[in-house]
Amino acid sequence: MFRFDRILAFIVFVSFAVAIVCILLSLSTGAANIVIKKRTLYIVTYASCASESEAKLRSEECFARGGAGNIVPDGNEFYVAASGYASLESAASVAEKLVGARIKEITFEQLKFVSSSVSELVAEVMSLCYGTFFDELSSCAEELDKREISEAVAAERCKLCYSESARLLRLTSAQTALSTTSQEEIRILTAASELLSEAVVIFKGAESGDGALAARIRRAFIALALKTGDISKDLK
Repeated sequence: MFRFDRILAFIVFVSFAVAIVCILLSLSTGAANIVIKKRTLYIVTYASCASESEAKLRSEECFARGGAGNIVPDGNEFYVAASGYASLESAASVAEKLVGARIKEITFEQLKFVSSSVSELVAEVMSLCYGTFFDELSSCAEELDKREISEAVAAERCKLCYSESARLLRLTSAQTALSTTSQEEIRILTAASELLSEAVVIFKGAESGDGALAARIRRAFIALALKTGDISKDLK
């Protein structure tokens, strides 16, 4: 099993590297503008609560049962998230199995940047946070449930996401500090750095936090989705 996990971990590393290269190649580096397309993710709720104290109790219950357990304010209510999905069909198939479950949407706004070395860096960050990271988290949780991968391999995949977030955070922070960086570039770099700072914490918690690994990964998916949605509005 140890050797098999090592082989899988290597395959995961190569696949993740290829995904990043594909992102870089897909960016219109020579065009007048760089566009990141709008995206919607779907959250299946575990419970809707009238108070935050009630939501905390239901959150603990949800997390103990393998769900995400994130508490999300929603008007006068608080809902507890069970899991997140890239497609409405997947969310609906899970929601119909849970009593009282609802589906909530998180939308990432379409982004357009004037092409430059700074905007290309920010576009790389946002492309990962719009796509690759969620693909990794959702597939990890699903494959763990089906026992297609071990927890060691799933944790390694979370670690790769953490490492990439930390690398990009160093780059955005260094670029922000340069005297040649304009105010507009500082604005978008600051937003990207804020998102990456949150991603670093989220992925670290998914890799080695408390609770079941699948539940931690689901919680990471929801937390990153909420943060990405907020930052996309700032960058729009």
